[in-house]
Amino acid sequence: MDSAVLAWVFMVFFSLFLFFVFYAMENLEKTVIFEWEVFSSGSVNASFPILVDSVSMMFCVVVWYISSAVMIYVSDYMKEDLFLSRFVWLILLFVFSMSFLILIPSILGLMIGWDGLGITSFVLVIYYQNSKSASAGMLTVLMNRVGDCLLIIAISVFMVQGQWSMCSMNDYCAMVIVSWLVFFSSITKSAQYPFSSWLPAAMAAPTPVSALVHSSTLVTAGIFLMFRFSSLLEMSKTLQFVVIFLSCCTLVLAGVGANFEMDLKKVIALSTLSQLGMMMLSLGFLMPWLALFHLFSHALFKALLFLCAGSMIHSNGGTQDIRVFGNMWFSMPLTISCFNIANLSLCGMPFLNGFYSKDLILESYITGVIGYVVLVMLVLGTMATLFYSVRLSYLVLWVNNCGHSFHYLNNDDKAMNYGMMMLVGGAVVGSLYLQGVLLELNYEFFLNSSLVMNALLAAAVISNILNLVLSVNLAEKNLFFWFWELKLYFFSSMWFLENLSSHPLIYLGLNSSNFYHKSLDQGWIELVGGLGSYSVVSKITLLHQKFQFQMMTLLIVMSLLFMLSMVWIAS
Repeated sequence: MDSAVLAWVFMVFFSLFLFFVFYAMENLEKTVIFEWEVFSSGSVNASFPILVDSVSMMFCVVVWYISSAVMIYVSDYMKEDLFLSRFVWLILLFVFSMSFLILIPSILGLMIGWDGLGITSFVLVIYYQNSKSASAGMLTVLMNRVGDCLLIIAISVFMVQGQWSMCSMNDYCAMVIVSWLVFFSSITKSAQYPFSSWLPAAMAAPTPVSALVHSSTLVTAGIFLMFRFSSLLEMSKTLQFVVIFLSCCTLVLAGVGANFEMDLKKVIALSTLSQLGMMMLSLGFLMPWLALFHLFSHALFKALLFLCAGSMIHSNGGTQDIRVFGNMWFSMPLTISCFNIANLSLCGMPFLNGFYSKDLILESYITGVIGYVVLVMLVLGTMATLFYSVRLSYLVLWVNNCGHSFHYLNNDDKAMNYGMMMLVGGAVVGSLYLQGVLLELNYEFFLNSSLVMNALLAAAVISNILNLVLSVNLAEKNLFFWFWELKLYFFSSMWFLENLSSHPLIYLGLNSSNFYHKSLDQGWIELVGGLGSYSVVSKITLLHQKFQFQMMTLLIVMSLLFMLSMVWIAS
């Protein structure tokens, strides 16, 4: 029995244990805090608390259950990897770091899970050890490091207060400062605008890692941290406005960009980014429980979507370009069935997982107090989600296969099938159970049915018109053509974030290095160093040789003249 199967057995039993703990906490309606005092000096009391309540236990159950499905999937997906046991240990460290972040309410102890996620995610992104993985890992760790620095500043604010717990702050100014710091650290970890470019780049990691990162671990850490600090959002209207604005930008950016992407994993990554924007938007509108509900339901079907995508990539020899897929229903019926369930759940298909949370969030926005700009951006992002999901299913299912003329696709990988089947039930009925656990639905929405149908029809028509307009191929290369190409590149490059996030820093560093290399290494240092000294000594030696030659010539001539003069005098 290999290490991946042993880790899967451990994860399954541990997730069952956590579920029983969650069930007990839910029935008893109690919260338990275990606290271990590390040291106490003056007014500073450093402790290590663990918060056990229904929310933290439910999140841990989701994380460990998804991780167990990913682990049994790994046992077949990476069975030929030479360092499988090392990869399994990295996955375990990754999941344990997320568990620390969930269970510790102290911001000092929270840094254990926060930094653990950053370090292990970097190691997993660069796992394949090529130039693409190295650049993606560096971009990921540097952007996440911005959030780490802000959390360290927040820790210093807590130190001034003489305590570390999130629940014990009593200074209004300090609470506002901490809320701003926590928000900006959260948007770096959850890849909100303008820190969105690292999330598609992190697709250089193995597909099982992507399934964990995008479902229940790394990117959801920022959302969960904001959920814990959601009460502080009520103290600053400016912060609420910033949260709403940035989340709307993220929602539209990811939704529109996914319609131009041809990489299967990047399309799913951008869909994660759009759903994270919707969660953050719920937090901005002071609906934290809806954000948490959508986080859980999204985790269940997004992990399944990534595992299905990994199975298709694995069977196609590592190809991720969706243009070479097509007509895969006959070859991989089980994988495509699971893929469609997860994809329809992402669209918000009625009575699937995503419907319960997305429909509830949209109805809450529409019936509440919301500005027209936010409403337009929300509708546009939702329409984009519908369109890229249908586009993805169309390219995978119904178009002709444009891959190799000879290929062999099948569903014979049993362990990979087990991993997908473990998540199908959660992707179908998981939210139906979570809705009754997490939310108290004591209010009703009254929407005109004709208004809803007209809105859906208009959204479908507008999205198809936009797709036709944006997919026009202009043959004549005039000024309008170049403007059109620039606009298309603007949408496909995430509003130039892919270039702005890395290229200016690289350009500045390379230019400054080239300047110093030319002016110092090949300039003044060469003149005053070895080459310059050699040149100076060589020139002095040549001058000395010329001087000696001239002096010898002069001495010979003088000698001859002296001898001639002596002969003339003697005669």
